[in-house]
Amino acid sequence: MNDEDRMHAHRVTPCCLRVAYSVDNLKGYIPVSLSDPGYLEELEREAALKMRQCRCSQCDPQGCARIIRLLPFTKAQEFDSLLKSSPTQPEDVSRFGFPKKITKRKFSGDIPVICKHNDSIRLSVPMIDLAVILVGKFEALFQQYYPSGSHMMSEWLFDREDAWQIVKNHEAVHNGIFLREILGGETVPGQFALVNECINLWLQSPVYHQHQQDLADEQIRLDQEFLDSNLIEEEHREQMRLKKIASDIKKAGIADRKRLRKQKEIEKQIERDMKLKKRQQELHSIYHTCALAPCVKTIGAKVV
Repeated sequence: MNDEDRMHAHRVTPCCLRVAYSVDNLKGYIPVSLSDPGYLEELEREAALKMRQCRCSQCDPQGCARIIRLLPFTKAQEFDSLLKSSPTQPEDVSRFGFPKKITKRKFSGDIPVICKHNDSIRLSVPMIDLAVILVGKFEALFQQYYPSGSHMMSEWLFDREDAWQIVKNHEAVHNGIFLREILGGETVPGQFALVNECINLWLQSPVYHQHQQDLADEQIRLDQEFLDSNLIEEEHREQMRLKKIASDIKKAGIADRKRLRKQKEIEKQIERDMKLKKRQQELHSIYHTCALAPCVKTIGAKVV
């Protein structure tokens, strides 16, 4: 018998677990029948040794259920008192040092996202619907597990805050992760299966489908706004480009006019310089002529 066979046999066997484990140690298998020879032989051996009555989940199912129910509220030093107490005794909260009020655990960093008190999903109708389903279904499971009532209240084991943490991470929980990190463990048998059932039920509800449609519409609106903003930016950039081109053309025209004006000024200056030079030459010729005139008259008089 391999480990997998042992697991299956342990799950289905109606035999006393203490005797079944002893048979497994002695003979290498777990009996699955009350008429198994090895099982009957071990029962006779224990009876001959006058061993104490077994209190496993097969021999004392009510007592084991009681221990499982009270274990979360029992301190380590009070565990022996819990085991020695009789199931017929009334459950006194102070007997095992039960706290009057359960201190809720703090959520660790292993949870992907924390649902804070001001989170916007707490105002979302579809998310509120899932939270209500989780709380309501757990209340029904609690009443089913404790049909005759209990000293505990269902919200002590699973309250709205627990539900909101699941709602915040419903996609991860639906994919089979983070549920144990959120709840820590099953406070009532079947709680994990119930949570997944609630999420599956919610995912198939009209409220969720409308929620998905609203999200799709909102995404389309955001995409359109993004495209519109990009289009506006493109138009703005094109306008700026055209303005720059016009500015460059204007600056080029101004530069050309300045160059032409400067060129004309240079030409006018050259023309003035040429006129001045010509005038100076004329004046120099007249001066030279006037300077030679007396000499000509003197020479003429001597000749006569």
